Amino acid sequence: MDFFSKDFSVIIQGPIVGKKSDPAENQQTQQCIDSIRRQLPDAEIIISTWKGEETDHLVADKIVFNEDPGAVTYNDFELKNTYNNNNRQIVSTFAGLQQASRKYSIKMRADLRLESTNFFGSLGKYTEVNRFRFLKQRILVSTYFSRNPEKLPLLYHISDLFQIGLTEDLLALWGIPLQPEPETTRAFPYSTKIANDPFRHNRYKMRYASEQYIWFAFCKKMELDLSLNYFSEVPVKLIEPATTSIIDNFTILSPEQIGMSLPQRLIHGEKKLYTFKEWLSLYNNLSVKKSKWRGLQLVLKVKLVSANYTFKNFTKDLKQYFKFKK
Repeated sequence: MDFFSKDFSVIIQGPIVGKKSDPAENQQTQQCIDSIRRQLPDAEIIISTWKGEETDHLVADKIVFNEDPGAVTYNDFELKNTYNNNNRQIVSTFAGLQQASRKYSIKMRADLRLESTNFFGSLGKYTEVNRFRFLKQRILVSTYFSRNPEKLPLLYHISDLFQIGLTEDLLALWGIPLQPEPETTRAFPYSTKIANDPFRHNRYKMRYASEQYIWFAFCKKMELDLSLNYFSEVPVKLIEPATTSIIDNFTILSPEQIGMSLPQRLIHGEKKLYTFKEWLSLYNNLSVKKSKWRGLQLVLKVKLVSANYTFKNFTKDLKQYFKFKK
C-alpha cells in the first residue's frame, strides 16, 4: 500500500513549549512542527492546546484552544507537585482529532520529533485478530511505554506518546469519558501498601495508570470488562483477554521503526517494555494461530512476575522493620 504525506493529519497535543521571545533551541513545539514538515510536507498539522496559550509564532494549519479540565496530584506528600494529566491528554487529543480531515492521523507530543516515515511499512500490514476486532486497522504505537505484563505486573499499559492510525479509529479510541477524579488517581489512602506494587518508591495509589485508563474506558464502550481494583492487579480471568485485546488492536514498534525520536529523559526502563519481536511473537501465536497454550503460558508468567514483585516488596519491608527495631 502506498502512502503520501497528504494522507495524514498530525495532532500535536498539550501545552505550547517555547514562547516567541525564547531562543530557537527552547521552542520545542515549533521544532516538532518543523520535523513534521520535513517528513510529511503536505500533512495537515493541528495544534490542540489550552485557552490562553501563546501561538502567534507557530505555523500550523489549525489551532484548537480547549478549556483545561485540570489535574490532580498523585498525593500530597513526596509527589505533591507531580500531576496526573491524563484528563488533559484526553481533552486535547480528542479535540484535535475532531478537526482532522485526512484519512490517517498521528497523535504526538511537542517534545517528540518525526525523523522518518518508516511507519509507512507497518500501517495496515498485520490483519489477523484473535477475537477482539475493535478497530478497522491496528494503531501503531511505540515500545515506550508499552509495558509487558510478562515482565512487570501491569495489564493493558499501552503507549500514549505517539500513535498512528485511521482517523476514525483514533477518534473511537480517544472518544471516552474523562477519568473520575480523585477516585482514579488517588483510589486509596496514602498509608495503603499494594503487595505487588512495581513502583513502590513512587507510592502511587491509582486504580488505573493513565495508559491503562484509556484502554479500559475504550473497551468498556466495546462491552469488554477490564476493570481493576488497583493498577497492578492481575486477575487470572483478565490476563489473557486484556493482553489479547492489545495484541489484536495495536502494533508495537520501536522508535526507529516508527521514525520517532524521544527526549533523553524519556529513555529508560527498556527491560520492562515490549519489544517489537515480543509483540510479533504474540501476534503470531495469539492473533494468527489462536494458541490456547500460549494464552495459558501468558497467565502463568504474569502471575509469576506478580508473585516475584510481592516477594521483593515483602523482603524490603522485612529488612526495614528489623533495621528500625535495631
